[in-house]
Amino acid sequence: MKTKEEIESKVKLHEFHIDAILEADRSEWHDIDIFRIEQYLMARKALLWVLSPNDTIEIDDYEKQARWEITCFDSTKIF
Repeated sequence: MKTKEEIESKVKLHEFHIDAILEADRSEWHDIDIFRIEQYLMARKALLWVLSPNDTIEIDDYEKQARWEITCFDSTKIF
């Protein structure tokens, strides 16, 4: 069983990877970058769920911001 500190460290690691992708030049983003962000977000949410006493986890501000960036990128592909 992982300790609380180990799980929190892994959450921070996922956020680091997400931030690195989000800070990169969006003109060089590909669909794989979106996939990676979504996978990191899913893993992050799973880790947060483990730490939570609740049965479900709501979308937090961090995830909202990351998903907003994905939506903005996807909308640029339409035009």
